[in-house]
Amino acid sequence: MVSLHTGPGGVTLYQYLPHQLQSLTWTRTLRDTSQLDLTIPADLGPDPDLDVVPFQHWLSVWTPKAARPLWTGPIIKPDFGRDTVKFTARDISVFTGYTRVSTTKSWRFTDPSVIAAELWDGLLNNHGLAVTPTQNADPLGTPFDYDVTADVGLVKAAMDDLVERGLYWTVVGDTPVLGRAPLAPVASLSEDHFIGGDPRIVRDGTRMANDILVRGADNLARYRVDRAGLNLQTVINIDDMFGVSNVAQAAGQYARYMSAPRDAIVMGAGTQLHPDAPVTIDQLVPSARVITEILGRRSTMELEGVEVTSDGLTASVGVTLESVTDYPPELAQFTDGGKTASA
Repeated sequence: MVSLHTGPGGVTLYQYLPHQLQSLTWTRTLRDTSQLDLTIPADLGPDPDLDVVPFQHWLSVWTPKAARPLWTGPIIKPDFGRDTVKFTARDISVFTGYTRVSTTKSWRFTDPSVIAAELWDGLLNNHGLAVTPTQNADPLGTPFDYDVTADVGLVKAAMDDLVERGLYWTVVGDTPVLGRAPLAPVASLSEDHFIGGDPRIVRDGTRMANDILVRGADNLARYRVDRAGLNLQTVINIDDMFGVSNVAQAAGQYARYMSAPRDAIVMGAGTQLHPDAPVTIDQLVPSARVITEILGRRSTMELEGVEVTSDGLTASVGVTLESVTDYPPELAQFTDGGKTASA
């Protein structure tokens, strides 16, 4: 069911049961703000004369047994028509684009998730959001130096910087999850656990490069991976990154993900998880891992996104999965300022 209420934990104004929904779609997204779209018959309200104000009124999705919402966030755009009322809402990370950085601080050799958690503390205090982010130290991540200055730039820009430095983040229900989910797979899925569509394995080399040059604000670094004689080059400019160590670390991070093609499981339009699939909605956290066996190939995949849709009678869950690349290939080297070192 869906409730329309005044802000987080506020007064419920309307509550819509499943049979009252014409359509409902909500998502969980890796490294981006998720969205909810709701359509209800106009005669169920709210009355157009009742001011439904963006950011002041929220939508939340519940199940009867849930202690916390499956999805919640402020309404961004209410749309009233003769026959239907439509709402578009975003999760609480939307506030990163409406919040100035509130502190002046320098971090040295720090996991990006630690920096993100401190930035989110200021955001949550500013908007009166009584939630506690989940912070996961990344066992495969690379620490960086980073500086912020109060009132110079928005939290969203800082979060984007941290994503460039390897930060994983998402929002699940009312909780920001900062850092990669635990590495242990949460489920093992075969073709029988998907319904509809035509499962395919797509190996994408469109963004592949094995000779990486990263240009920071005051330095540059190269990282080259031996890949069967290929010499696919690219240049990545990170204007806000300073320091030899930072730029070299970034070059290694990019080489980790760009030096090999990315495998993605594409299930086709309309493909959904089977209701009996051995995974719960609570386990479907973007960046969580699942073992898949598709077209006779067994591999570990990373959850990139979740989409839940309902027509008021049934609900279905779709997922997007991509291959996992954890470690830079052996024999990689980077060159920085004319000096070469093993990576």
